[in-house]
Amino acid sequence: MRLPGPCSPPSGWSVFGLALIAAASAGAAAAQDISDLPLEDLLQREVTSVAKRPQQIADAPAAVFLITQDDIRRSGAQSIDELLRMVPGMEVAAVSPDGTAVSARGFNSRFSNKLLVLVDGRAVYVSTLPGVLWDQQLTPLEDIQRIEVVRGPGATLWGANAVNGVINIVTKHAVDSLGAGIAAWGDDDGASRTSGRIGFRVGEDGALRLSATEVRRRGDALYLGRIIEDRATGRQVGFRYDVEPSDHDAFTVQGELQDGTSGSAAPTSSSDFRAHDLLARWSRRDGDAGWSLQTYWDHGRRESYGLVGEKDQLDLDFTRYAQLGERHSLVFGAGYRWSKDHIDGGVLTFAPGRFKEVWYGAYLQDDVTVTPRLTVSLGAKLEHNVFTGVEWQPSVRAIWKAPAGWSVWAAVSRAVRTPSRLETGLVFDQPMLRLSMVESPDLIAETMVAYEAGWRGQLSDRLSADVTAYHQVYESLIGDFATPSFRGLVLRFENRGAARVTGLEAAVDARLSPVWTVKVAASASRMTATHPSVNVGVGSNYDPASTPRGQISLRSMYDLSDAVDVDVWLRRVDGIHGLGFGAGTVKAYSDLDIRLAWRATPRLELFLRGENLLRASRIEFKELPESPIALVDRRIAFGFGLRR
Repeated sequence: MRLPGPCSPPSGWSVFGLALIAAASAGAAAAQDISDLPLEDLLQREVTSVAKRPQQIADAPAAVFLITQDDIRRSGAQSIDELLRMVPGMEVAAVSPDGTAVSARGFNSRFSNKLLVLVDGRAVYVSTLPGVLWDQQLTPLEDIQRIEVVRGPGATLWGANAVNGVINIVTKHAVDSLGAGIAAWGDDDGASRTSGRIGFRVGEDGALRLSATEVRRRGDALYLGRIIEDRATGRQVGFRYDVEPSDHDAFTVQGELQDGTSGSAAPTSSSDFRAHDLLARWSRRDGDAGWSLQTYWDHGRRESYGLVGEKDQLDLDFTRYAQLGERHSLVFGAGYRWSKDHIDGGVLTFAPGRFKEVWYGAYLQDDVTVTPRLTVSLGAKLEHNVFTGVEWQPSVRAIWKAPAGWSVWAAVSRAVRTPSRLETGLVFDQPMLRLSMVESPDLIAETMVAYEAGWRGQLSDRLSADVTAYHQVYESLIGDFATPSFRGLVLRFENRGAARVTGLEAAVDARLSPVWTVKVAASASRMTATHPSVNVGVGSNYDPASTPRGQISLRSMYDLSDAVDVDVWLRRVDGIHGLGFGAGTVKAYSDLDIRLAWRATPRLELFLRGENLLRASRIEFKELPESPIALVDRRIAFGFGLRR
């Protein structure tokens, strides 16, 4: 037993990016190659993030994309955020070696605040900022079973801040990583990633995996007209223990310790972090029914931008799913979260410096089988938070499966993003710049109502497609707004923003021959907004010019022989214009990676990868004018994966 823990295409589609997918995976030799599966079987693969229970992709009334072990191995990506570039509708841009801007359906920035990210059900979204610290996501790629990406709101089941999407990174069951393995990767700029693991049986019913990884990022940045070197290092050690004492029960305990540092010649660019977490989960499954009880503890300390922050968090979650008669499939549960933080700074301060939060809520969703081919899902979550009190997040979803095997679905959902500590309590005073910021304690939650529709199915026995259209309406968006005073500009966060985002996303898989598979992912979107904020680097970025109008990814995976793979990844991303407070324009770019891999033995894989081959360097994202701007350079990388 294994339990889960309408807008026409814009004119900017004139550019493409292509890349090779190169990676050495320690567990790749044991993993099933997805190219061995018929295309119709791919839609039968299970995901858990849409309904919080096992569900086939074909039955999911949502825009879901699955990154498999084979996608990871053949992509050549060396970080989780890099893998997300293959997902339609996702925006991924390098900010610096220690920072990546990742979002879905717009609103991208270093601290994108509308995307909930989880690792085995443990939220890594930091509500203090708010957003995800991608340099701290150090889970070894060889330990990842799959990454489930749900675009669009998931708040009915996952709660506040799951506004534009949910990403759930699912690691391998310990029994799937028995033995020892090591993987190493390096490039000609001095960046590297090394990971190792060992797994063994514990008794008759259990297994334990120990793993460690070190990532060294090296790159150039443009700062005040000159090129400087940026460096970042991250390390993580972890374990996962799984035991299944019966046919119905499964217990999991896992944890990590991590630390890291980064910096450059630019002032205030240094950053240091230390963190640890511990998670325990008891799951039971009996046919179509089951439940899961999970708790985890997180502790993190980070020094960055002149601030020193420390946070502890305890989370408890219970989920139950069951069949009620022949027509009703219920998912319901409750959750509780307690956290405290302590933030100190020099120029930047928080009021108060110490803060405690308590969140709790409950949810219910009923999947009603109206006819054998039509299912309607009705659900809602009630959740209480310390900033805005009780919030209501309902959804209605429906899916109809045609006799020919394809399906259509539609959904209307409401989600909220609650204010963060940064937005309610950030204070600073810069007399020399005649700029100051005051507290904003009276903020309300941002709201979003999404209208979505999609089609997925087989066009032939070698061709499948998945298309989604959406229109999302945002109100009460939080931004930083300036008021003139005799001392200069006074900034305050306010709920004055509104936006509309309309888009189209598509994914196509084609098996052109038994040895050649091509995967295409494309998206187009258009945003209109009112009352855009000043955006001094800490506010929400909802400037319509900050989102690429179009993106396309083309991946080609060709098996030259049983032992040799050639993988190509081409991407095109439209430009963005006028990012925040005069940061400027980022040009459209095309990108090409090529990977050549050789399985020298059944347990050893060697690879060579050319990365960013079309240009010597490019810029993908800009923050404040005085901040370092990451340069993404052309590189040659090599590495290996060894499994024993």
